[in-house]
Amino acid sequence: MQTNEAHAAIDAGADLVIGHHPHVLQGFEAYKGRLIAYSLRDLIFDHYSIATGQTVLVDAVLTPRGVKGTLVPVSVSSSGIPAVQKGSDATTSLSLVRQYSQAVDTDVVIKGDVVTVRAGKK
Repeated sequence: MQTNEAHAAIDAGADLVIGHHPHVLQGFEAYKGRLIAYSLRDLIFDHYSIATGQTVLVDAVLTPRGVKGTLVPVSVSSSGIPAVQKGSDATTSLSLVRQYSQAVDTDVVIKGDVVTVRAGKK
């Protein structure tokens, strides 16, 4: 993950940083009240298994008080067609986000198909 670069972008005034390139889903971080998505994997791409097609969309709203973000779990089929996930399929993808976000000391709280990202103690 590009933690130093993402933090530098926030420190320079960015409200939201969305990383992309490694073709894998990575964690999210709440840093100084702003949101960092280290990598969203691929949205439009063919996949060889369900596991490689799991990703999330970020529905973000910038407000004077900061970023309000919702993570929307998506699965991309082997033919490259994305579909919003619900129920246990959503929980699987969102659990991956929670696991990966622990590496940057950020708690991801899952309630049904809704996710909250909360800064951890640093």
